[in-house]
Amino acid sequence: MTKDNSEIKNWDKDLNKTFDFHDINPQHWTNVNDDIVQALKVDGVIPPVTFAAHATLNHLESELEYELLRMKQRMAKEDQYGVAYYFRSTYPKYIIWMLLCQATVQQKLLSVTSVSEDYGLSETAVRSIFEEATDSGYAHKTKVDRGYWYCATNITMRGYVKRLQTEAMFHTEQKMDHLQTFKSFLKYLPAGDNYNKNNWFDLTK
Repeated sequence: MTKDNSEIKNWDKDLNKTFDFHDINPQHWTNVNDDIVQALKVDGVIPPVTFAAHATLNHLESELEYELLRMKQRMAKEDQYGVAYYFRSTYPKYIIWMLLCQATVQQKLLSVTSVSEDYGLSETAVRSIFEEATDSGYAHKTKVDRGYWYCATNITMRGYVKRLQTEAMFHTEQKMDHLQTFKSFLKYLPAGDNYNKNNWFDLTK
């Protein structure tokens, strides 16, 4: 056993009961507990009165606002033709748009098989989209041995970057704060790797 493990093992858990420095507003939690007890007596549904509930609600509201704002932006501002219009028309095309852009940034080429296997799309559908994109000037097609490989063209990359420009304003500091708070909350849930087993404030152990 290492020195660090020995130090943890020898910690007197009764000491935890002497600490209250982490509770900066005890009266708040008394009120919250009363609300929870009353709610459970009435219908068994706990109202959003805890920090965890508000972290979830804030993140949910921020994400919904973000998604709706960017959908509204795309419908109102994006051209009803061209690269964005083509790739956003179906879910498989949208996936392939992002994959083409990612491959191009990483200086790689995509094959029909790799896209099909990784994203559960039929090879026929992927090949059709690649060929349509190539014919429209949205993808480069390169023959390697007996197969064809693809990456984005400049117009495709510019179309995606333009979308990033117009939607950057929707990634507010508040949205990022809500996301980070929600992620921090998830770490304390008893579910697999997210469970913080070293939470010494858990006095039930």
